[in-house]
Amino acid sequence: NYLGEKCLYTYPKIEDFQKLVLKCGKGCLMWKRDLARYYLQLPLDPTEYCHTGAIWRGWYFFFVSLMFGLRHSGLQGQKVTDALAWIHRNSGLEYTPNDVLVPVVETRNSAILPIVDKSQPSEFNCVNYSDDLAGCESGVNRATESFKALGKLAEELGLEENSAKASTPSTKMVFLGIQFDSIKLTMSIPPEKIQELRVDLYRWARKTTAVRQELQSILGKMFWVSRVVRFSRPFMGRLLQLLRDMKGL
Repeated sequence: NYLGEKCLYTYPKIEDFQKLVLKCGKGCLMWKRDLARYYLQLPLDPTEYCHTGAIWRGWYFFFVSLMFGLRHSGLQGQKVTDALAWIHRNSGLEYTPNDVLVPVVETRNSAILPIVDKSQPSEFNCVNYSDDLAGCESGVNRATESFKALGKLAEELGLEENSAKASTPSTKMVFLGIQFDSIKLTMSIPPEKIQELRVDLYRWARKTTAVRQELQSILGKMFWVSRVVRFSRPFMGRLLQLLRDMKGL
C-alpha cells in the first residue's frame, strides 16, 4: 500500500525497446539519456520524515529524499519518468514528419541511396526504466529532434541529467546492459560483461561450497545473459534447483 491505496507497478522489459527498434526498421537511430542521482532529486513527503530519521550525539538527522532499495521509491521514481516519457512522446506530434532515413539500401553497384520518409506526424518513440530513458527513430533529423527534445524537457522540469551517460543518435547503443545494433538487427552482451561472467564462472568451477547470496548473484548475471542467449536457460536448471533446496538458509 502507498498512502492507503493499493499500488502495483512493473518496469519495462528489454523486449519493449526491441519492439521499438523493429517498428522503426533496419538502420534506425537509437539514443538514450540518464538522470543523475535520481532518487536524491525526488523529495520525500514531509509526513514520512519520522520514518527516515536518526539521532546521533544529540543531533537529529533526516533523509529528505527517496531512499534507494525501498519499494515506494521504485514506485514513485517510475511514476515520474512515466510522466516524463508520456510528455516527450506526445511532443513528437509538434515536429515535422519529413525526414531522411539512414542510408542503408544497397544497389547493384553497391552504391548507397537515401530513403525519404513522408509519413504523417506521429509520437516520438521512447521507453523509460526508472532513471534510464531511451528511444529510436527512423530518420537522422527525427532522432536528433527526439534526443534534444527530451533533454530540454528534463531541464524545464528541473531534473538533473547525467550527460556523461547520454548517448546521441546512433545505430549501435548499449541500453540496460544489452547492446543493440539496428544495422544487423541484433542484440548482444557487451564484451566486458562477457569477460566478467567468464571470470565468475571460472571461480565457481573451483568452488566446493557457497552461500545463498553468492548463488543468487551468479544466477542474476546468467539470467541477464539469457535475455539474449535464449537457449542458455535450460542449462541453469540445476543451479535453480539448488537455490530452491537452500530455502531458509
